[in-house]
Amino acid sequence: QLEFNQPETKAETLPMEEPNPAAGIAGDLVAVETVSDAEPELSPERQLLTAAILNLEEQEYLSAWTNLRKLSQPNIEHEVDAWIGYCLTQLENLGQAQYHFERAQPELDGSGILWHNIGCCQSQLSKHHLAVESYSNALKCNPYCYQSYQQSALAKTRLAMRDGTALPVDALDDIESALALASDDPYLFYDAARIYAYGMTSNPELADQCRRHTRRSLELGISTTSFKGLFPTDFGFQGLVPTDLPESAPARKTAALFLPPPFDLHEVMKELP
Repeated sequence: QLEFNQPETKAETLPMEEPNPAAGIAGDLVAVETVSDAEPELSPERQLLTAAILNLEEQEYLSAWTNLRKLSQPNIEHEVDAWIGYCLTQLENLGQAQYHFERAQPELDGSGILWHNIGCCQSQLSKHHLAVESYSNALKCNPYCYQSYQQSALAKTRLAMRDGTALPVDALDDIESALALASDDPYLFYDAARIYAYGMTSNPELADQCRRHTRRSLELGISTTSFKGLFPTDFGFQGLVPTDLPESAPARKTAALFLPPPFDLHEVMKELP
């Protein structure tokens, strides 16, 4: 039986929220005119956002999450929620990530990336039927996002495997649409090979396409061990392995996509006092 499992998700233990040092200050402040060449001090909200931007640039997602969640300006809450969701996907806290992506109003995001990222959370939480709907919404916004086709095909395949049914034709349509849009992503071809491998169990005529995608993924650096146990013995896997194996493919990135320009935190900064 083919193994086609989701990567394990880990519940992230998140720290308790620290009190806002700017909150609860009592007493009247007297304005005093002074003459100084010093730069004006940033407001607490701007300090938090500046720190979060630096954290994201350094891929320090726990620190970015800590700073972002302290921001309380209502006029930037959707952008902040989107970035909190992204940080939580990197921290593998997928239930909370989905919650924040949904709060960020994906129906107003013309890029479709919020819908895509919601689908990624749902897929990794084994809610494949909901994920299929989310990827469909993402592709209505952007029909040129190959990652959404790729993840939609995987979700449909996992549903078929769970139910013990044949691979649906629209899963093949999705993965072929993804392949038509991207020709150098090793994990796209690897996923295509896995999808076709499952399709072969009910339709042996898919074997040639499966071999083609398998060979291409090997040429792009996917290791031979990644295919262990995937194919029947008469598939001819060894004959597909390149004579000179290329360098290993880079580590697979999370399926969630980085947020687009409408969520640019430098622009958000302009909305803060």
